[in-house]
Amino acid sequence: MIKIKKSEFIKSIGKLEERPRPFLPEFAFAGRSNVGKSSLINCILNRQNIARVSKSPGKTRSINYIKVNEDFYVAHCPERINPGDKEWDVSNITDMSSLFKNRRRREDG
Repeated sequence: MIKIKKSEFIKSIGKLEERPRPFLPEFAFAGRSNVGKSSLINCILNRQNIARVSKSPGKTRSINYIKVNEDFYVAHCPERINPGDKEWDVSNITDMSSLFKNRRRREDG
């Protein structure tokens, strides 16, 4: 079991090329709007508002990075980055982790 000692919001990005450095392992939370991603992240990290919870679904518009214990990132992903962007439409992605891994390999060389 990992003990969460520190978690801090790092940045919001609209493109994977903008992800924070240094590169650390990432745990991506992705899914449809209004399913509790923000609440789950807050619960896991034992923080009330590190991931903003909205009463209106679909408010997350970028990937929000949270660094945990200086060891890894939690990536809070929206349902869609850009409206109409099929590559980033979560309903069309069956394995978000493979999307992140494949992009990382290409970008990291």
